[in-house]
Amino acid sequence: MRKKRLKPADQPALTGFNADLPEDIRRVFDELRAQTDRGVALVGAAYVEELLERAIQSRLCVHSPDHRKALFEGPNSAMGTFSSKIAMAYALDLVGQPAHEDMQVIRKIRNEFAHSFEQLSFAASPISERTEALTLPEYVGGSSAADVETHRCRFIDSVRVLTAFLLAAGSASRPSEPSPSPPRS
Repeated sequence: MRKKRLKPADQPALTGFNADLPEDIRRVFDELRAQTDRGVALVGAAYVEELLERAIQSRLCVHSPDHRKALFEGPNSAMGTFSSKIAMAYALDLVGQPAHEDMQVIRKIRNEFAHSFEQLSFAASPISERTEALTLPEYVGGSSAADVETHRCRFIDSVRVLTAFLLAAGSASRPSEPSPSPPRS
């Protein structure tokens, strides 16, 4: 199956992306650059998952802190896993197919690093093959799939593009107000 490619008109405007970042986001990317490959995979995926949760919450009507906890905390909650958050974001049209696919790849890379006792690297198989499936970096002038030595950079580029998408998705929508409850008799 052929990957759906973004058209130039669909590309995010990320000119000067690093320079225009708020300080808290800049610190995340500074931390990524300082990390080992395992750290990059774990921190990068955790950051995307956090932004994804915030974007989803911006579209939902969460009635109370307990309701939010029931939806998002714990592996048995409706939105308790990275995979379920990715699926929900796609279903809510918070992200398109290319972002959905890149988040799935990031999740798989994270799992490879998190569940392996071996020394893994972005430059070696199977991680290098997975990073070649990341498509978002190509749309903003990032590293191309042919740059074998830049698999780590390609992963970070995808996290960077997803950051822009998810921040925009979260700020573009507002949660609805809870429906009033009928009066009790």
